[in-house]
Amino acid sequence: MLRRSILIVLVCLGFSVTMMATAAPAYTIMQASAVTSPQDLASPAVPAYKHITKVKPYRGAKHRPIKKVRAASAGAVSWTGPYHCMLPQPKNKGWNLEAQVIFARTKGKVRYLRGGTTGYSWQQTWDVDLNSQMGVPDHMAVPEFAVSYRFRPRWSLKYTIMPTVTTGNGNVGYGYGGNQFYFGSHNYNTGQNTQVKWERMIQTVGLTYDPISTPSARVTIFANYVRVDDKLAVSQQSYSDTMYADLNMAMTGLEYEKCLKTARFRNTLSLKCRAGVAFLDEAFGSDVSTGVKYSVPLGSGRTGYIEGGYRFMTYKKGYSDVHNWDTATEGGYVQMGFVF
Repeated sequence: MLRRSILIVLVCLGFSVTMMATAAPAYTIMQASAVTSPQDLASPAVPAYKHITKVKPYRGAKHRPIKKVRAASAGAVSWTGPYHCMLPQPKNKGWNLEAQVIFARTKGKVRYLRGGTTGYSWQQTWDVDLNSQMGVPDHMAVPEFAVSYRFRPRWSLKYTIMPTVTTGNGNVGYGYGGNQFYFGSHNYNTGQNTQVKWERMIQTVGLTYDPISTPSARVTIFANYVRVDDKLAVSQQSYSDTMYADLNMAMTGLEYEKCLKTARFRNTLSLKCRAGVAFLDEAFGSDVSTGVKYSVPLGSGRTGYIEGGYRFMTYKKGYSDVHNWDTATEGGYVQMGFVF
């Protein structure tokens, strides 16, 4: 009986200890975090920090993120400010197309005698005035087209062509000075209707080099081959004569461009001057111009411009005592161009 009572007491004591142990903090879910010290059990829980996986750029209006930086191309000049005077910088491996119209006044004298004219008595009329005697118009529009390719940062190859065709007619002596003239093998008399057609083709091809190239100024040296072909046909009643003249010359010169003002959007106003001298083939020639150029950026390294000024050209050759050619063309011009 006593032994059974002791066994019952021990069973009840073991059950009580077990129930108290399950209610202790050591057996809660928080203990599963493997805390090593008893002080951590009483400390408040600290939230875990997340790893930084991405940083978003600032979306402010004034500070935008830098997405891509391109390397500066050869010959490029950095833009230092919206109002800094700077010329448009030509692009390496780039093209330049130009179209120009000269509102020109053309004048000159020619001498063309053949077929036993050495004994002709009116020798003072051998040099015939193109305008006052032949009736070639004083004023005409002369076009010119040019294309150039910049194959190195300072070197370019350029080709230009200037075609001109003009006609005139009238009565010698009633509208053109009253002077009869001798041309070819015929005497063109006063009071008779005369037809004149003048065709000219000037072509140049050459190299240009920029020894000085700064953000605000540029100096260019050019050396060209010049080919001039002239054809002058005169007819009166039942006879006519045609004079052919050609020149093969070399031309060298300088071109200077200076920035005058650059506006906020990088549109630039500049002064441009050019002077060239032609020689060889027992002839002489010159080409001088000065003007103002206005350039506008078109994006992606392209530029458009318009230019206006004054231009003077002359070509002269004395083939012989009976064959001479001397002409000059001058006037205002307008030019448009596209650089890409």
